[in-house]
Amino acid sequence: MVEHMAMFPVNTLKIRMQMFGTTSTASSSAHRHNTGKVFTSIMRKEGPLGFYCGIGAIGLGAVVFVFAGAVIGVGGGVGAGAGIGMNASGPKKL
Repeated sequence: MVEHMAMFPVNTLKIRMQMFGTTSTASSSAHRHNTGKVFTSIMRKEGPLGFYCGIGAIGLGAVVFVFAGAVIGVGGGVGAGAGIGMNASGPKKL
């Protein structure tokens, strides 16, 4: 979860660049959006918190993942797979 939250601003830049699209012709280079232009645009229009717009969904997804893991015993939930270990031949009751 920490990795997702730390990389969220970079992902925001990537998504905004994908939304704007890029062109490959030299005549339309004025409409080309590079990382610097998109970064500046976000900072100017939304401020530093603009890079974290929508981060609540990441937190909510992590909570659901941990809860589901704890309830059904899979994933990264607290207590996931309690009492079950793995060895070379497959699952093994501990």
